[in-house]
Amino acid sequence: MNEIEDLQKAIFNTIPDMAWLKDRKSRYIAVNEAYIAACGLKEHEILSRNPLDIWPTEWAETYLKTDQEVIRTGKRKRYEEWRYDQNGKLRWFDTIKTPFRNLKGEIIGTAGISRDITQRKEAEENLARFNRFYAVRSQTNQIIARTRDRQVLFYKTCKIIVQNGGLKAALIGLFNNSSPGLDATSFYPGKNSIVHGMKRLLTELLPDDLAGFRRHGAHALICNHSGSFHQIPGLARFASLHHSSSFALFPLVQGKKPIGILFLFAKEEHFFSEDIVLLLSELTADLSFALNSIIDGQRRQKAEEELFESRHQLRELSAFLQKIREEERSNISRELHDELGQTLTALTMGLQWTKKELLSHQSRISSKLDSLIELTQTTTESVRRIASDLRPLMLDELGLEPAIEWLIETFSEQSSIQIEFKSEISSRQFSSEINTALFRILQESLTNVSRHGEATQVSIDITETGTDIQMRVKDNGCGIQDIGAASKKSLGLIGMRERAYMLGGTFSISSQEKAGTMIEVIIPKISGVTARHD
Repeated sequence: MNEIEDLQKAIFNTIPDMAWLKDRKSRYIAVNEAYIAACGLKEHEILSRNPLDIWPTEWAETYLKTDQEVIRTGKRKRYEEWRYDQNGKLRWFDTIKTPFRNLKGEIIGTAGISRDITQRKEAEENLARFNRFYAVRSQTNQIIARTRDRQVLFYKTCKIIVQNGGLKAALIGLFNNSSPGLDATSFYPGKNSIVHGMKRLLTELLPDDLAGFRRHGAHALICNHSGSFHQIPGLARFASLHHSSSFALFPLVQGKKPIGILFLFAKEEHFFSEDIVLLLSELTADLSFALNSIIDGQRRQKAEEELFESRHQLRELSAFLQKIREEERSNISRELHDELGQTLTALTMGLQWTKKELLSHQSRISSKLDSLIELTQTTTESVRRIASDLRPLMLDELGLEPAIEWLIETFSEQSSIQIEFKSEISSRQFSSEINTALFRILQESLTNVSRHGEATQVSIDITETGTDIQMRVKDNGCGIQDIGAASKKSLGLIGMRERAYMLGGTFSISSQEKAGTMIEVIIPKISGVTARHD
């Protein structure tokens, strides 16, 4: 039993915050080391006693009152409290008290934990002191999030800093790469005297000084009274003319290189305290990030435009190559069918005539001629098959529907897959490009079904609207496990998609494991090399 108690006590002492257990009469049952240290007593001087024996009366009465409230309501209570530590320093604590129950669910006391939140409270007080400047940064960040125009961002930032930060004037400018001055400047307020003074400051008084500031790197320069204006001599006259007693320069940076400045003027001396400088440095870092984002965004937009143009050109080239390939296939197919096919047919007829003439005289010659005739007929069938595979002549001569019916008939002869074909197109002749694209996509789809789909049934539906031709191919096969990866890696799928895209159409594929795959293609009747589909 002692080992269990020692283990429980060891676990209790691992809690870094003050922790304790009390009975229903607020007598201490257990306390951890953090609690003992806070009391400044020994453990045996605390156990079995109540808060009145441990703490000053004012604090103890609060502890007793909250103990009884938790026991009476059976609910957890959380509150903040303060007290002085042994060194006399005021400290704040976040305290939680919870009902302590036995196995029957009866409340037999309270359990508590108290965390020192003094640092948090001090931070909250500091935050309240500089609430105005935090509001400035927050509003500036909202402008940063909404604005993609550099000049608008600069002007609105200057306006917020001046109006809400209590400054006299603010200026943002970028260094000119070809001269020592600034360009792309924005400043506020817009009073004529200030505007005129700012312009003269930038063009006549500051160029050399700013060049020095730029050379010295990305470090803020703070002048909190007129006696320190000698760091930038050109400011002395401006400050005297416009009653400014403090100013600060914060660099806008790209990487570690200064590319511009945030210039702030205040009426009071010692306006830029350490905390305000830190906050304004963070604000300037936000501005630098926003400026870099705008620059990167402009570069990215240009790169995207160039990439899109490149893709557009590649797609046009691909379309041209596809057209050339189909024309070559068509020419080869016609040559095979018309020239070689006719020659083989004539050769077969000649062999049959020769066999007939020699039949009654030479049986060995007759047998040899039989084998030659059979070989010639086989070669003729092969030529026809090759010609059809290269490009079915009926696709050009009879149109899309007959070519699809021929494809289905050929596919059915080579597999046991049942195919259902429905066509609801009124037009019998589409452009050669559309016919070719739909035929080749269907041909590749059926090839995929045969090789990978493990399907027994395929349905093909072709419909026509006022503007589009739609084809849907659906099978009942095993489906595709990772359709995203397949769409990127399968050359067949990529080729089908590109055929649709080149004609301004769309291509989609959906699949579920063991539930089949469906391919849907929509091609406009009046098509051209595409707009963007990526």
